[in-house]
Amino acid sequence: MNLTTWKLKYQLTTLIAVMVVGFVASALISKLMTDKAIVNGPIYHEIVQGKDLVADILPPPEYLLESWQVALEMLLTPAAELPPLIETSKRLEEDFRSRHEFWEKSLTDKTIRTTMLDKAYNPGLEFLKIRNQTFIPAIQAGDKATAEQALVAMKASYQQHRKAIDEVVVLANKESLRLEHDTTTTIFDSTLVSALTMLAFLLIIAWISWLIMNGIIDNLGGEPEQIHDIADRISVGDVNVTTPVKAGDTHSVMYAMAKMKRSLTELIDDTHILAATVMAGDLESRVDTAKHPGAFGQLLHSVDETLAEAVAPLNMVADYIDKISKGDIPPKITGFGEERNTINNIRRNLNTTIDTLNGFITDMQHMSTEHDRGEIDAMIDADKFQGAYKTMAEGVNGMVAGHLALNKKAMAC
Repeated sequence: MNLTTWKLKYQLTTLIAVMVVGFVASALISKLMTDKAIVNGPIYHEIVQGKDLVADILPPPEYLLESWQVALEMLLTPAAELPPLIETSKRLEEDFRSRHEFWEKSLTDKTIRTTMLDKAYNPGLEFLKIRNQTFIPAIQAGDKATAEQALVAMKASYQQHRKAIDEVVVLANKESLRLEHDTTTTIFDSTLVSALTMLAFLLIIAWISWLIMNGIIDNLGGEPEQIHDIADRISVGDVNVTTPVKAGDTHSVMYAMAKMKRSLTELIDDTHILAATVMAGDLESRVDTAKHPGAFGQLLHSVDETLAEAVAPLNMVADYIDKISKGDIPPKITGFGEERNTINNIRRNLNTTIDTLNGFITDMQHMSTEHDRGEIDAMIDADKFQGAYKTMAEGVNGMVAGHLALNKKAMAC
């Protein structure tokens, strides 16, 4: 597929389409990559999740610190005041278990999940089991010794739970820092990919633009200003203008203009040759119209037809003059209108000449006939003629009169 062979409108459409696709693709890539880091995006939610995790364990519900403090408070509280603390303990246990269910569904990091849901949760359950089954019943029964022994066991579970919680805090903070770093990297990568994508499409657009521009110049065969100047000069009849055609070029505007100039030059040359031939007296030569295609050939064919129409009356005149010069008076020319033009004027003048000659001959024949009958005074009416014809008539009359005078003198002797 050669883009430079396409029509210009398709080339420009392709360029616009590539520009649109480039901008859309760059925008989509930027959006897809930044959506991961945008507020309410996946990374944002992971960061918030980490913060929520820390908030849940510092302080409770997922950290049993408050439950431990309530247990210590129960040890020092009179039996009558224990119910509110027991209710608080139950509420804290419900929160502990519900948040555990939440994190069991939400946590994705394997290390944090194991530490939070196993290492911290299992000692917490042991803590709550000792508290519910031994510590609180002992406190309610007033068995302080048993309660203190249970508290020791609770403390061991609590410390194991607390140690795991401290690990979770460290892991969660590290994960938050990692996610924040990854977010910065993602934003940078997004910007870089978007910039590179835009740069790639700009390079493609520049390449297509270069192809289109080069294709236009190639189709023109030269710069637009040069083509305009050549066309302008040819339009005013300057066929000597130079039309530089590149080697192998058979399709450009410049090639077509050079071909047009050559056709015009050949037309003008053949016209000059025809004119020179006619001026030299050769009215039969014609232009070879087969050399000139299209309207140029039609133009020269019209010239040939015009010349033929003009030569026909001249040939007739030459024939008439030739006949008259030999004493063969032709018939008058008929079949033309009253229009006043050169050809009709020639026809009328020939007819006048024929009428005059016929009249002169008729009058001489009449005079001869009359003399043969003895009417020796019969003469030609010279006033009917003009110019040389009148002179001829007067000469004939004088010659006849002279002969008559000699005859009369001879007869008198």
